[in-house]
Amino acid sequence: MALTATIYGGDIQLSGNPIRIKVAGGTAPAGSTHYKYTLKVISVDGELAGAPFIDAIAPDGAGEALFDISGLVDQPVKKAFEYPESTLIKSYTNQVFSIKAQPGESYIDSNGDLQETWGTESETFSCIKGGVSQRQLNQWLTNSTNFYTTYIVAKRWLTLRPWGDFVHPNQPVKLFFMTSGTVTLDFVITCYFDDASSTTITRSTTMNAGNIYEYMCNPKSHGTNLQPTGKRATHFDCVLKSGGTNYSNSFRFTYDWKSCERPYFLMFANSIGGVDDVFLAGFAEESFQTEGTVVTRPATMQDDVVDPTLIIPNRKGRNTWSISTGWKTASQMRHLRDLMLSRQAWLLYPNLSVSNYIVIPVIVEPGGKTIVNYMENIFAMEIEIIEAHDNMYGFDNSLY
Repeated sequence: MALTATIYGGDIQLSGNPIRIKVAGGTAPAGSTHYKYTLKVISVDGELAGAPFIDAIAPDGAGEALFDISGLVDQPVKKAFEYPESTLIKSYTNQVFSIKAQPGESYIDSNGDLQETWGTESETFSCIKGGVSQRQLNQWLTNSTNFYTTYIVAKRWLTLRPWGDFVHPNQPVKLFFMTSGTVTLDFVITCYFDDASSTTITRSTTMNAGNIYEYMCNPKSHGTNLQPTGKRATHFDCVLKSGGTNYSNSFRFTYDWKSCERPYFLMFANSIGGVDDVFLAGFAEESFQTEGTVVTRPATMQDDVVDPTLIIPNRKGRNTWSISTGWKTASQMRHLRDLMLSRQAWLLYPNLSVSNYIVIPVIVEPGGKTIVNYMENIFAMEIEIIEAHDNMYGFDNSLY
């Protein structure tokens, strides 16, 4: 019987959750010892650092071995997003690991020599950097489904944000999508106004398997005037269509027109392969933390008034922010749990006139937060953020 490798979980999987591959079909030769199944993990696109990897497990009583390769493929990925939004639909080829699995067997033969043989390589499958909670995995297991079926086969946007999410009129609103095959679609945005009128934006896009696509969703990014004479935009819907029929799920965003002197936006790598954006509308405090070393030098006869005896050989600092989310719904607040778990985040920091933003990599400080207090109807919390740099020198804000 030939060696086989059965890949569970579908053609596209999350690297941070178990990725199980069953190897079967082998038989220990007569007189052999230390018989094991082996599995080689092959990087098809060369993006998986250190590949190929080889693992080995002794078969169980049924002659099978179950491998979990998530520890090999859950590598850091440099997430990216478009800002400023010059490209309204952007493709990323380096956000996904393309992988093959090859089953094999190894043993010590009757002469005491190590023998290794390899079977046929599997079809290519993909791994996205990310994962879902154990509770989500258990629910999927109970319902006989998984990430691939729930998001890729069902053609859902790669986000955990709530439908109807409130966004600022100037916010760089984004959705990410991935398909298992090549397909040409229309990206359709319908913007609705408070006089019951609407306008539609349509952009054609060809999507290839193995790529992740970023879609700029705010109609303002596409040139739409949100406040033409006598009316104002209230919300907008985004959907991918094929031949006029919905291909993806339709996603709605609602404009938040309340006054905000300095709107901040947080971008973060979400749990399922995309980058989400969050509008922080509340009060903000900026601080600067420094640390350094002070050493003493002896005074000399040559010292004058400018010469110290306490010397600072090194000093570094980083910017910190404490920003209130502003009032949000319970669904919006629950979405912030994904932000608090994210390993990669960026603050869009406004200049003094709030006419331009710069991108700052940041770390959202860990700690306990009250997400929802059911004695209230709307909710808010403060988010503590630190700059993801140790700075030994200053930054010239006047240039921006």
